[in-house]
Amino acid sequence: MVRFSYELIGWGYWDWSVPNVRTEKQRKALSAILANVREYKRQPISLSLRNQRNRPSRYNYFRIGQKPLVAVLRRLESDKLLKITKGTPRFSRGPDGEFLPANLSSFTASQELLDKAYDWVSDEEVIRLDPLYVELRSNDKEEYLIQFEWDAYTEHVQKQMSEYCDYMNEQWIEIEGRPLGELKLVRHFKDWAGDGSFLFGGRAWHPFMSLSKIQRRRFRINGSRVACLDYPASVPNLLYRMMTGKRLAEDPYSIDGLDRFVGKQVMKFLMNTKGFQGAEQALKNWLNDAGSCPKETMMIFRAIESLGSERKLLELVVARNQPIKSCLMLGAAMGQHFQWLEANLVFHVAHQLSLRGVPAITVHDEFIVKEEDREVAEMLMYSEWPKDLPVLAEAPWNRCCETQSEGF
Repeated sequence: MVRFSYELIGWGYWDWSVPNVRTEKQRKALSAILANVREYKRQPISLSLRNQRNRPSRYNYFRIGQKPLVAVLRRLESDKLLKITKGTPRFSRGPDGEFLPANLSSFTASQELLDKAYDWVSDEEVIRLDPLYVELRSNDKEEYLIQFEWDAYTEHVQKQMSEYCDYMNEQWIEIEGRPLGELKLVRHFKDWAGDGSFLFGGRAWHPFMSLSKIQRRRFRINGSRVACLDYPASVPNLLYRMMTGKRLAEDPYSIDGLDRFVGKQVMKFLMNTKGFQGAEQALKNWLNDAGSCPKETMMIFRAIESLGSERKLLELVVARNQPIKSCLMLGAAMGQHFQWLEANLVFHVAHQLSLRGVPAITVHDEFIVKEEDREVAEMLMYSEWPKDLPVLAEAPWNRCCETQSEGF
């Protein structure tokens, strides 16, 4: 599935005379829809249909309004010129309590609308801007897009992601026998500090990232079978390297007498909450969530029962990871900075692989590569680190005089 491109528009729309499309804003929205249909034909085109504020000009050069865009799409659907498919919000659960694959809403053009797109918008009238691969969103429930000015870091990310996506779109990638289509990964940053800094979040998302590990192993890259490689205990091991100069030789989630899942789940709370009280409350909330997997919650309940309390379980995981204790329980914002570190590493490695002619699909901390490329991919995964990253002064390794992050 492809994303609706706000970088596409059909010029000359202001002279159009279209029934039920009366205002210039609606004609502009129609021209953008037709330009996207020309570009993507009858593929499903995903976009948000929520009632939300307009995208700022950094993300919306042609200033296409959200309300006119949705209104024109609804009108075209009522005229049977396209079909709208409602999306599934992230973290939605099915009747069985399992998470559902997240998807944006989408529309699919009819053949009649495709023909109209070519009739109304000529080749010379299609305006196409370079895609944007960076976005900054507010740290609130609405998560609206924030206007920003380019700096050295965002320019680097834009160039890196453009080159990586351009290379990946030259490959033939299949998911269970179906072509992947256009790969456009936009890195999503969140303004946790409230100052417009790009120091938090930074992951990208695509619908295929919701697929299970078993399904991802069925990918094909240029007809070849794939290998799926990831960083064991990715974020904790990044913290070990930042604080000690090297990854932990053992598994940071492994604790004698406990299932590995227990250590992994508890570490999530320790890295994303404030203080023991916050971590303990987050753990209790998760245990009481009716949607949590019964098998997983039972493992945690048994661990708590054997140790005596939630607090003792948290303390045990902290004691197991004493070298990174100063990185834990610093709040959700710092947890998002840890994720930012991971995202910078992953996309740096993916870009470096593309420069060496090795296509790699990323899924958070995982690389999906051709089986014959496994060796070179693993080598780069553990030998590369992005240079000249901006600094968050409050990060533990920047406050600790004994840090050995130069070990990268």
